[in-house]
Amino acid sequence: MSEYFCAKCKHFTGMNKTPFHCDKCGICRTHKEESFHCDVCNVCLDTGLLGNHKCRENSGHDECCICLEDAFSGCQILPCSHKIHKECAIELVKNGIRTCPVCRTPLFTQLVENNH
Repeated sequence: MSEYFCAKCKHFTGMNKTPFHCDKCGICRTHKEESFHCDVCNVCLDTGLLGNHKCRENSGHDECCICLEDAFSGCQILPCSHKIHKECAIELVKNGIRTCPVCRTPLFTQLVENNH
């Protein structure tokens, strides 16, 4: 019927996104090889953030800084460590906003062209 089934979440899916159940988060996640669970933040993060993010206790359950709903699932972490839903981030950029709505830290680093 399905390649992957989680009895805890009652979740059926294919294996193309390498799903796994994180007991610490209590939900199924995708891309197991690209994820790790931060015990301080209490959320699974991309391995690119391993040792390279600002830990705050239980920050995995911060509110999305746009819609103010729990950003636990489907959140993006801004360079300043504030959380935002992926869909909210897309709308933010589409509307020309290039800084964090909470602290005004730039969302992107500027590429500097060298004319020498």
